[in-house]
Amino acid sequence: MSLTPEQIASNFDKFRALCEKLGDRSPAALALVDHFAERLALCPASGRKEYHMAEPGGLVDHSLRVLSNAMKLCKAFEYTLPKDSLIIA
Repeated sequence: MSLTPEQIASNFDKFRALCEKLGDRSPAALALVDHFAERLALCPASGRKEYHMAEPGGLVDHSLRVLSNAMKLCKAFEYTLPKDSLIIA
C-alpha cells in the first residue's frame, strides 16, 4: 500500500488537528508537530522496508489508525479514558 501525496497531506492535517484538542497540552504538542512538520508528515513507521507502513507518511497513518482502534476498543469495553490521553498515547 502506497500513500498518495494527497493522503499524506490529509493525514498530517488530521494529526495536527488532533493536537489542537489537547487542552493545556496543545501549545507544546503543536510546537513539536510544527517544528518537525515535513519530516513528520513523510516519516515512515519503520526504517525496515519489510515492516508495516515503512513508506513515506507511514508513521502518521499508523498513528491515526492506532488512535481510531483505541477509541473503538474504549467504546466496546465501556472504558472512560480521556480522549486527550488517547491522542497523546
